[in-house]
Amino acid sequence: MNARSAASTRRAPSFMEIRTSDACLCVDLGIVHRVETLLEWIRVPRAPHGVVGIGEIRGRPTTLIATEALAGKAGSKRKPVAVQEREARPRHVLLFGEPFGNLALLLPEGAQVQPLRVAPAQAVIVDRSRLRRFLGGLRGAKHGMSGDGAP
Repeated sequence: MNARSAASTRRAPSFMEIRTSDACLCVDLGIVHRVETLLEWIRVPRAPHGVVGIGEIRGRPTTLIATEALAGKAGSKRKPVAVQEREARPRHVLLFGEPFGNLALLLPEGAQVQPLRVAPAQAVIVDRSRLRRFLGGLRGAKHGMSGDGAP
């Protein structure tokens, strides 16, 4: 490796920053595949906290995760849905790479997204281990409905 390529490696971004009005996430680029436009998605009734719905990205069903869930926010701003609701407004998603290829982060409208070399001190770092902990919490979440539609 020559000095020039070593210098360009040091300047390469390490994170994708997602900044909203109330949170700053820095996603490790090692788990990011790409940013896509999602034209339509469906909110799923009784989904575990943090899962906002499902969408189809390039022919693959993809679980959509809320930024608030990965930021560690306790409350959810989404309204509960009793039936499947189709969302037809285009939104951007950050599609994760393998082994998380069926997951995407639904980017809030108005979120600022940019690559960064160093994460700000106040940012929540989303790396492979944080994403695995989130998924482990989903497996333990209680969800589902009884036959009459009541919890």
